[in-house]
Amino acid sequence: MTRPVPQLAVMLALVVGVLLLAACGALPRPFQPADKTPPEVLEAALGARAGVFVEPIPGLAEGESERLTEALVAALRAHDVAAGRRANNRASYRISARRGEADRLHWSLAEPGGAIILGFEDQGGAERVQLVARRFADILNPKNPPSAGTVLLLAVRPVDGAPGDGRHALTRAMRRALKEYGLKAAESLEDATFIVLGSVYMGGAPESGEQQSITIDWTVMSPNGARIGTVNQSNTVPSGTLDGAWGPVARAVAENGAQGIVAMLERIGALE
Repeated sequence: MTRPVPQLAVMLALVVGVLLLAACGALPRPFQPADKTPPEVLEAALGARAGVFVEPIPGLAEGESERLTEALVAALRAHDVAAGRRANNRASYRISARRGEADRLHWSLAEPGGAIILGFEDQGGAERVQLVARRFADILNPKNPPSAGTVLLLAVRPVDGAPGDGRHALTRAMRRALKEYGLKAAESLEDATFIVLGSVYMGGAPESGEQQSITIDWTVMSPNGARIGTVNQSNTVPSGTLDGAWGPVARAVAENGAQGIVAMLERIGALE
């Protein structure tokens, strides 16, 4: 049976982890996983929220399709597009391709409702992946972010995946933390300049049962669905200590997450 650990100890563990991420520059940089978060964890996390998913390419050998789509996912992430290959859901954009004559590829981008919003033909091959990724990124990334000085309204949606009372505690804490930076809350999604989506991913406890991993993503989106960026926080905490009330842990997580969101908005020129 796991020995209870004071909430303060959990809070300090999370804060230390977040500060370490900030020190290495990873916290505010969109869609870059923390150094200690392997790529497969990031890709698994994308499967639980809206993302851009690259489908296998019919007509290509399995190995060739896998190499090409993996390269495209990596290129899209380099352009700050949250791309993955392992999952799909109703809120996902989908990138697909079909093989045509002379080994040319017909690429398409479908919005969550299924409508094709971009289609083009390319000569194919791994050497073309960067050009293909840029064409998709030009559509998915916002071209005209709000200029500095514009009154920003942020809609913080209820957090997904948190155990205990984390769904409500983290949501309230993030709204409060953003307000402390002078950012106003939107009364509805229609009024929002940006939308903040929070997701929590708890790893399984090791055999010793003493520690388990936690990853918290704060994804900022424009109302049209374009991804602005993601603040990633990850650490290990004593197993089971977040199954009840989050208390001061929610405040510590939100304050550091809000710092990353503000840095992100400054990076795209929406804040001075």
